[in-house]
Amino acid sequence: MNLNLILNTAFRAVFFFVKNLKLTFHLLKFPELGKAVELSDYRVFIIDNYSLFYKVLETEIFIALFWDNRRSPDLFLSELSKTV
Repeated sequence: MNLNLILNTAFRAVFFFVKNLKLTFHLLKFPELGKAVELSDYRVFIIDNYSLFYKVLETEIFIALFWDNRRSPDLFLSELSKTV
């Protein structure tokens, strides 16, 4: 791998992490921020090409899955069922 590609990938990973860390703090303050998912107790918050699925529990917020919306939707239920 060339150095520019490695640095670019690392920068994007750190940016994604910081951006989602900020979202996590917002969810702590405003747990109903995300849209309710029909027929489930999950909520979803969309960030660029990603969806964050989470549950609001009595004393905590359970982050179930970060989903890359560019992936096949057929894999989604399979991945989400692994978190339960």
